[in-house]
Amino acid sequence: MDYRQVFRTRLAEKVQSLSSTEVTVIEKSIFNWTIEYAENNSIVKTWLDKKFAHVYINKANHILTALIPESYIYKNQGTSVDYELLINNIKHGVIDINNIAKYQPHDLLPDKWNVYIENKNKRDDNVCNSKQLAKTDMFKCSKCKKRECSYYELQVRSADESMTVFITCLNCGHRWRIG
Repeated sequence: MDYRQVFRTRLAEKVQSLSSTEVTVIEKSIFNWTIEYAENNSIVKTWLDKKFAHVYINKANHILTALIPESYIYKNQGTSVDYELLINNIKHGVIDINNIAKYQPHDLLPDKWNVYIENKNKRDDNVCNSKQLAKTDMFKCSKCKKRECSYYELQVRSADESMTVFITCLNCGHRWRIG
């Protein structure tokens, strides 16, 4: 099975606003990214290696999902504005299709991801800025085996779930969480 040809065919069928040259360049970007990833992670660079094929297929699906207008990404929000913006960015060179495989989802569709990024930043700020409320020997550090810990509780999920306990070993600085 020629994974590359299958991807080019699917992309050309699903995204008719892309020329055949653009489809080929996008596919080459995915293939080159897969080769680079395989080199960095000691994966044999052959289609017979399941890991190599899996890496290529995952990246190809990631890009395909972002580029097809029928994707669940656009259906959930009920708008095609993000899709139109992405295609225009590709057409006008804002997104370099020679390196499109190197883009993260939040680079391809920044407006879609801003809400999630802001929520994560708020959670991170809560964790960093909240004061440690108690010091205890109730928890044992898995690294240094001492019982010198401080902890605090924070509601990170929905209100009907238990609070998450963030624990820091005062001896070695190891951090973990429960819940």
